[in-house]
Amino acid sequence: SWCIFPCQMNAAVLSGKDQVLDLHSSVVHFAPETNSEQQHHVLLGESGRAVFKGHIRIPQSGQKSVANQNCRGILLADKCRIQAMPTLEITADDVICSHGAAISDLDESDLFFLSTRGISQQVSPSCPSYTVILKLIRLFLWLSLCVIRLREGF
Repeated sequence: SWCIFPCQMNAAVLSGKDQVLDLHSSVVHFAPETNSEQQHHVLLGESGRAVFKGHIRIPQSGQKSVANQNCRGILLADKCRIQAMPTLEITADDVICSHGAAISDLDESDLFFLSTRGISQQVSPSCPSYTVILKLIRLFLWLSLCVIRLREGF
């Protein structure tokens, strides 16, 4: 009999001036009833660049598998660039899969969330250091969730 363990991948990458980061992942579900979860987080500052290429493959032998892949990015400057390419290759017909990418800066709901955590909105949001601090806090919140998930898995 098979002893199947779920695959959980969590990654966070930081890039600054003139740095280029590549993050590549590949998961193949050869056995039936396998699970994988990928959460990738990217924080870019100044003129940083990042590439995320994620690939999930489920051949015919991977029936009843579950696979999820997500890439989230925060841009701290106008010159930052993220190229996110999550992909699925599925030949099995009884699976549950998702993939996606979201790249953004902070919006009003993020600012409200942080203000409820003690970060004063009296400081001008147009101040560059204020924006950087808020975005770093958001990243650390993501990292904290990753650590919690890793601990729960072991």
